[in-house]
Amino acid sequence: MAAKYFNTFFGSSPKSALTILFNHILIFTTMFNKYEFIDNTKETILTEIENITDIDSFIFGIIDNEIIYYYDCFEIIKELNFTDFNHHIFEVCDTVNKAAFCALYDLIYNESDVLEYYEELTNSITDEA
Repeated sequence: MAAKYFNTFFGSSPKSALTILFNHILIFTTMFNKYEFIDNTKETILTEIENITDIDSFIFGIIDNEIIYYYDCFEIIKELNFTDFNHHIFEVCDTVNKAAFCALYDLIYNESDVLEYYEELTNSITDEA
């Protein structure tokens, strides 16, 4: 009886079961990397520089896209060692999404050179015009 349910969910071959298991392990072991996030943010700014009218709104959109899933939020909070649950953006970070948002906000605005990078790009565009 158990073999019937196993075959229903995982397929009839042990290889397909191992493939599914391996894929789930890969999904759940991906960790948030702050350096990769900063690099991706800079790359997105470079790609969209002509369309950015308000850098703060643009960055908030990038952060919103990063905190869609709870699992990702927990990883962000853990990686950034975020503990300030009385943050200035929200009165209280009472959800994991709000805490992850604040952690990424602090990373971009206080611990990275993303804003300086944006200023350099806008200045170089202004100089060329």
